[in-house]
Amino acid sequence: MFARLREANYLTESEHDALVSALTQKQSSDDRRVSALHILEQHSFRNLWDMLFFLSADSGIPLIELSRFEPQQVAFRHLDADVMLHHNVLCFDTLDQSLLTVVLNPYDQSMCKWVVTQTGCDHVFYMCMASDFDLALNRIVEAVQSQPETDDVTEDQRSDD
Repeated sequence: MFARLREANYLTESEHDALVSALTQKQSSDDRRVSALHILEQHSFRNLWDMLFFLSADSGIPLIELSRFEPQQVAFRHLDADVMLHHNVLCFDTLDQSLLTVVLNPYDQSMCKWVVTQTGCDHVFYMCMASDFDLALNRIVEAVQSQPETDDVTEDQRSDD
């Protein structure tokens, strides 16, 4: 991804090298999968949105503002939150029979295929700001944790005891 930005003159050679170094260092020290979009956003480029629009157009994956959506349980229940975190992919809503899904590497077609296989659903893929992804994933984790655990005993069976 950084190479595509360098080729399109959005990054200088030194900026490219610094980003690659930061990503490599972060991936080797972090227990979660860090994306190039996380690193790009952390460096606060003035033309960050221009870069994102370029990456979207170049990869063919539309850019959305995920913060404008409330993740829906019907969508995010298709993948475990740990899986979404590890693979930087997030199912956030549905449209007809398709899952609306964000990926943080719009160039990773094998990841998109993997998600389709894992969920057994058609998908419409998007990309977004890494910070929006992280906030949405946190909301999903909170929603899952706040759901009461169900056990095999019904309320009627408890009152019979």
